[in-house]
Amino acid sequence: MAEDKLQEQTPLAQYMIRIVSIGWYGGLLFSIVGWIASLLSFSTYGPQSFLEEATGYGFGATWLGVLTTLVGLSLLSIVIAFIYHALLRKRKGLLSGGLFGIAIWLILYGVLSPLLPGVPLLQEMNVDSLVTTGCLFLVYGVFVGYSISYEYDEYQKLMKLRHNKESENYSNA
Repeated sequence: MAEDKLQEQTPLAQYMIRIVSIGWYGGLLFSIVGWIASLLSFSTYGPQSFLEEATGYGFGATWLGVLTTLVGLSLLSIVIAFIYHALLRKRKGLLSGGLFGIAIWLILYGVLSPLLPGVPLLQEMNVDSLVTTGCLFLVYGVFVGYSISYEYDEYQKLMKLRHNKESENYSNA
């Protein structure tokens, strides 16, 4: 049923839905990995750290706080996926996605940390947290970047195929 509805939509709508899906699932997956990394003490800061500091009541440590954080970061990841789409969708390979992930990490911990409670400055983080969060953002960027680049390439192939079929139909008429 859902597959039938997807087939009825225009290729552009299908493509945009895939970007939303990449963003949502990338945010959800890597937020869960980050949360588990903080539980296992690979990092002293997890995704819920921001919520713990922002509420001041330890809400981020509760199961509802963790769930709220996962949903919030997944929604934010959709926006990040569209930013990647706008800037780098034509870039192929792992490098552009990895650099995009590192750029997000540097922006979050290097620039935005004074504005966001619970997000430490890079200088305040221990080596384990630096390596863990850096690698997590690197792999997140590769996931989002490679997936969006692949979907863009597939979309371009579909549009070229449709254009060729339309040109063929007009020449045969």
